[in-house]
Amino acid sequence: MAAERLSMRTIKEVLRLKWEKKFSNKQIEQSCKIAR
Repeated sequence: MAAERLSMRTIKEVLRLKWEKKFSNKQIEQSCKIAR
């Protein structure tokens, strides 16, 4: 089953949360409403 594609905006937001805000994967998942 193919994964749904993410927009570039979503990808940038995930990276920002991960590296600037030091969010955990679970926090990012909840914030962006995407699967881990």
